Amino acid sequence: MIKGDLLKIPKVLLHKFRINEIDEVVITGMGTCHTAAVAIAAIMNNHLAIKESKIRVKAYLASELSAFHIRENMNHTVLIAIAQSGTTMDTNVAVKMASEQGAYTLAILNKREGDISYLVDTTLYLGN
Repeated sequence: MIKGDLLKIPKVLLHKFRINEIDEVVITGMGTCHTAAVAIAAIMNNHLAIKESKIRVKAYLASELSAFHIRENMNHTVLIAIAQSGTTMDTNVAVKMASEQGAYTLAILNKREGDISYLVDTTLYLGN
């Protein structure tokens, strides 16, 4: 069952999807958060709406994302960072770099007000 803030997807982000402004979703994290990112990307890629769209869904280890996959123009990208505490430097650096290149950034975070929550456009909280 989905609870709490996870139901609060920002209208601005939904609008970007509706007008086909988003062509890529990148999901990232480190450790078990990266494992979750891989699983979520696989589920999303099998969803009919994604299959019928031109949206690419990819999962990257945050350290690899920041080193190899940040592009000069990420205006049509949504970056979803998965974090437990929100303090992992590799994840936070990848988010900051993607944001600076125009990506819409969203964190799925367990700890309220973790550091990453101050770096992203939107935070969806799980757990506490």
